[in-house]
Amino acid sequence: MCINREFTSKYHVASMSRLVKVIGVSLYQKSTDSYIHEELGKLQKQDNILSRAEAGLASVIRSITSNTINFGKAFIFSDHGYGTFCTSQVECYLKHGSQSILAKIAPLIVINCAKP
Repeated sequence: MCINREFTSKYHVASMSRLVKVIGVSLYQKSTDSYIHEELGKLQKQDNILSRAEAGLASVIRSITSNTINFGKAFIFSDHGYGTFCTSQVECYLKHGSQSILAKIAPLIVINCAKP
């Protein structure tokens, strides 16, 4: 992972969002984070939080899948993860912050597809 100055020097662009525009791939920013905060950040039953996550993030997942098929590769990363916090064995919510161990780990997934 590069800090901003190193990133700018290495890729000759001002930001990751600019690089995404230059190479013509998808960038999912605030919409995904906002959805998680607004819809999954509220206390709710565990099975409900999983079904709402699946339903709310399905369009992003479909788009990533489509791009992966078209380009043969996907490089997915995030600036932070989310922690699951439960008030009981039944009710939980998602958030990131100082109490969340996973929020400190940025997910990184690399997908390489062999074209038929």
